[in-house]
Amino acid sequence: MALSPWLFAHVKHDAPYAWFRRYHGLFSSQLTPQHIDEYEHKLAEYLQLVRLDTEGEVDYLSAMGPDTWGAVFILTVVAIEQHNTERFTVILDDIAERDTQYDELVSALTWLPIGRSVKAIKQTLKHASAKVRACGIEALSILKQPPDEQSLLHWLTAGSDEERVAALQLIGDLKATTPAIAQQLGQLLNIEKANSTEVFYAIRAALLLGNKDFVRRLKPYLEKPNEHFNEAVMAAFSVLSKADIEQQLDQWFHTGLPLELRLFALMVAGLPHRMTEVLDAINDPAYNQQAGMVFSVITGMHLDDASLSLDVASDFEPQAANSDYADLPMPDPILAPNWWRQHEQAFDPNNRYLGGQTHSPEGFIDLHQSARQYTRYLAGQFAAYQQPNFVADNLRARRIRVC
Repeated sequence: MALSPWLFAHVKHDAPYAWFRRYHGLFSSQLTPQHIDEYEHKLAEYLQLVRLDTEGEVDYLSAMGPDTWGAVFILTVVAIEQHNTERFTVILDDIAERDTQYDELVSALTWLPIGRSVKAIKQTLKHASAKVRACGIEALSILKQPPDEQSLLHWLTAGSDEERVAALQLIGDLKATTPAIAQQLGQLLNIEKANSTEVFYAIRAALLLGNKDFVRRLKPYLEKPNEHFNEAVMAAFSVLSKADIEQQLDQWFHTGLPLELRLFALMVAGLPHRMTEVLDAINDPAYNQQAGMVFSVITGMHLDDASLSLDVASDFEPQAANSDYADLPMPDPILAPNWWRQHEQAFDPNNRYLGGQTHSPEGFIDLHQSARQYTRYLAGQFAAYQQPNFVADNLRARRIRVC
């Protein structure tokens, strides 16, 4: 059955956009798991429309334009479903040649049922491009399908830089280790490659596997802005004592660490008596929205639900310093601080908070299941670092199965 030209024109645009909305909502501090379910249902329905046209003569690879956000996801899923190895290879080659849209490939590799996904991943792992092969490893991690020891050791010892990093991330995320892998991990940690991505993920894996002494090795990644700063803060603040966290926050304040990074650290720290710094940032038009996110993640109070966001007629005009926060609610510089003053006594200064709950193993599990997306992510990370047998759900994993 072929779609009408009018309907195909809509599907060609709306199907990729449905992927875009779902992907960019996965780590939103605004959205709940139910929102993601809704996005996935819509994306599944668009894919169903695409399937209706699979017997037509339309060449989706050219008609949809693979360089459009979401198109690679749609095209890859269709190729895998049709068992079209030739088309799948063309898509992989195209991604590698253009060196982009790897996130869409990973999404496609994790969308279909496990058996079909793993078969496609095995083909991906044989591709000539190291970045494409790394996508296959990442997909295995998202699906919670740890590879065999031999494969992991190969990636750690003889693989490309991209494969080694992806393997280290998988080892940490899935806590996939054996004595041989632990030995190889130790060797990587003893190589003098200060501040390298490879060493960072080796340290992260060691911490997730329970080797808390390696937290000291994070120091170079916490001293100044770098691509691993946020992940390093997450790891360090999961295992350090409250006193050590306070000391680190003070050090950053006095050394003039950029406010954007300090706000992230304050969010992960979750210390009520540090809320003054967050409230001060709410008054800064450049950081108003990020500070509002920190306020919400710590207190569990959604700004719009509590009527703490800015009125559209307000003279205060925030302009996010970082586009990552431009779509977030704008906390009212008067109402948000007033709410905090009225509720501050409910937050014990001796505790840390996430989603309005004190840090605890039970609280992390609860938040990881039901909180808004970014709080879910943080809760899962805290639990993974602190609880030896806990493996966090990857927020990129598909939540529904409507095929």
